[in-house]
Amino acid sequence: MINPYSSDVVASHESITLRSGEPAQVLTLVNENALLVSRNSLVLYKSVATVDDALGNGLIDSVTLPEDFLLVEKKGEFVTTYQAGFVGLQDDKAILITPNNVRLYPTKADALANKNQVVQLEFVA
Repeated sequence: MINPYSSDVVASHESITLRSGEPAQVLTLVNENALLVSRNSLVLYKSVATVDDALGNGLIDSVTLPEDFLLVEKKGEFVTTYQAGFVGLQDDKAILITPNNVRLYPTKADALANKNQVVQLEFVA
């Protein structure tokens, strides 16, 4: 059950290992979509169950990060904190999750000021 007194968009998160052997984290959102965060990409799925689908069923949107903007992981984790639609990442990077999209920023300050967006994923495929 969703807590009616919480504004959190992220319901839970877990660390996984991709088929390539790289670490990643999957954030389950309150709308049941899943956001996969890895060193070089962000991928949005319809649900956590569709993350491992080899045929890509359930894929909503994906983006490869620029080579000079690779995400840092420590002990298999990229996410440091989340509250409401804000997701803090290692290395001071941040994600904002809005009703329409997911946006990655180079710093927490940029995310909160909504400037210098690096990439964006859309919830509608």
